[in-house]
Amino acid sequence: MIAGLTLGTELRRFHRSTLGRIALIAISLIPLMYSALYLWAFWDPFGEVDKLPIAFVNSDKGATVDGAPFNAGDGVVDKLKQNTEVHFDYVSKQEALDGVKDGKYYFVVELPEDFSAAVVSPTTDNPHKAVIETIYNDANGYLSTLIGQNVLRTMVPVISNEIGTQAIDKVLVGIESAGDGLTKASDGAGKLHDGSVRLRDGLVDADAGAARLSDGLTTLDDKVGQLQQGAGQLADGTRQLASKVDEATGKLTQMTHGVDQLAGGINQLADGATAINNGVQQLKNQTDQVGAAQAGVSGDLHRIAAQLRTLPDPNAHRLADQIDQAARTVDMSALGPDSPLTAKIHELAAGTGQMAYQLADPHAPFRSGFDQLHAGTGQLPGQLGQLTDGVNRLNDGAHQLADGASRLKTEGTQPLAEGGAKLTVGLDELLDGSVKLEAGLDELSTKLADGAGQTPQWTTAQREQVAEVLGGPVRMVNTNEAGNNTFGAGLAPFFFSLAMFIGGLIIFLLLQPLQNRAVASGVAPLRAALDGFLPGALIATFQATAIVAVTLWGVGLQASYPVALWAFCVLVSIMFTAVNQFLNVLLGPGPGKVAAMALLMLQILSSGGLYPTETEPKIFTWLHPINPMTYSVDGFRQLIYGNLDERLPQSIIAVLIVIALSISLTALGAWRDRTWTMKRLHPPIKL
Repeated sequence: MIAGLTLGTELRRFHRSTLGRIALIAISLIPLMYSALYLWAFWDPFGEVDKLPIAFVNSDKGATVDGAPFNAGDGVVDKLKQNTEVHFDYVSKQEALDGVKDGKYYFVVELPEDFSAAVVSPTTDNPHKAVIETIYNDANGYLSTLIGQNVLRTMVPVISNEIGTQAIDKVLVGIESAGDGLTKASDGAGKLHDGSVRLRDGLVDADAGAARLSDGLTTLDDKVGQLQQGAGQLADGTRQLASKVDEATGKLTQMTHGVDQLAGGINQLADGATAINNGVQQLKNQTDQVGAAQAGVSGDLHRIAAQLRTLPDPNAHRLADQIDQAARTVDMSALGPDSPLTAKIHELAAGTGQMAYQLADPHAPFRSGFDQLHAGTGQLPGQLGQLTDGVNRLNDGAHQLADGASRLKTEGTQPLAEGGAKLTVGLDELLDGSVKLEAGLDELSTKLADGAGQTPQWTTAQREQVAEVLGGPVRMVNTNEAGNNTFGAGLAPFFFSLAMFIGGLIIFLLLQPLQNRAVASGVAPLRAALDGFLPGALIATFQATAIVAVTLWGVGLQASYPVALWAFCVLVSIMFTAVNQFLNVLLGPGPGKVAAMALLMLQILSSGGLYPTETEPKIFTWLHPINPMTYSVDGFRQLIYGNLDERLPQSIIAVLIVIALSISLTALGAWRDRTWTMKRLHPPIKL
């Protein structure tokens, strides 16, 4: 029978005294301090964050939005007071700074003075993000700083979503206001379109009147030409009359009759000039009415442009500039108050008025002189001298009439006729422009109406809901394939492995890794290795059982496969016992234990139990695949969290290989120790 299973084994000597039995119990329970005790102490530190003393400073001075006060900082404070996961002490800034400096607070969270101003800044010309300032002090504990940063990473999105909702709500209010402005602009454009229709109708009438005016001015020019010719002939006749008055005394009566006929012609000419003047004055009145209508249209355009400039949209400003330019074009073109055509018509009205005055008004110089001539010729038969004087005056007046008729044609009726033709052309162009203006204003009104229709029309609840979605458009849904575990549950695989190795190390503080008597008696090396291994394996089984039992039922770990977890835990405990045995056998008790501690550190760093090895120096990544603790951690994770894959059988096989390799190395040491050496008799380090 194998000696390790008999009462005469290494374990029996501890049964002889109470202290020995206590020692066996102690080495069986000491690993609990590295597993259950650590796990219990660090089970859920992130779940107890509300117990941390944290200072919160609200320095926000608020802002004014549309004349109303707005304070986002107070809203954040109210929101945080409803949160039970984190507890803040709301203190002054100086108290917070003193507290984080002397350790009263682990860290400080502060909302700066311009917090509200930054929140509403998207509605201004200087949009910028709101800032949440934090102050840490590693002198109060580096891990507390990490916990604080983790808390802030969780809470900042919540605060950001809340503040983003408020900020976007202000923007959406502006969009709604812009929609109302577009509706008003559309109504204004509709009225402008109606005005342009009236302008077009007026221009149609004006164009027809201008055509008639042009025809009348042409006729007037022809008549004035005839007047010029008649006046020239009159001047020639009066010259002849003056030279032959002595010879033509006999014909004085005939001449008097001719003067009478001339007076009739002058009266007809006066009537024609009066009629022309009346027509021209009527034309002037009509053009003044059209000009007033254009002035009204340009005034409407200027007022619409002014309304558009009140909108914050740059496109509205550009549209306002275009409308102002159109208004100035209306003033300067066609029959606008500042147009050249209007000035010409006024000049024409002044010229025809003067012509009618000279021909029809008895007080006018020309008409007065002619009337006197007419009266004088009536007295010629009896007053030859007076006749001669009258003829001379008539001659002078005829020359003046000829010159006046010539100037009237050259400077008045001819330019008027040409101006009438140009007026007709200009009114045609203006009519075409008014048609285009009407079409453009109709399109503008339609587009503005479309834009107003596309602008959202929300109720207050709808706007707040849209602001909430836009303020936090993305929400994170976390899913953990292994379930939701606490900090302690997450580190349980590592602490289990650590406790098992410490347990194996402690076992050989009391037990001898090899029975020297068995080695000296010449038993087989493998049997000698097993004789030393089995008592330790038995204690390791007790250790693993205690660790699993206390962790499951005492600490509260929820394992997916508790029975398999216990079996694997026993297997891992036996593995580390075998590892510690071969180190003590091959290197000696002292160096073996030192090597075991060094090996423990390498295993901790390269196992991936605390941090992924990819985040560590390359050497630990290289050690990771050949590290026994790598496979113990992987196996524990599989059995605790419940996601079974190929890593569990790999871990079991790796543990079995390490056990077999360790026992083989122990057997090699037993074979070596059959021969005593001075080094074995007097080891350099003895424990």
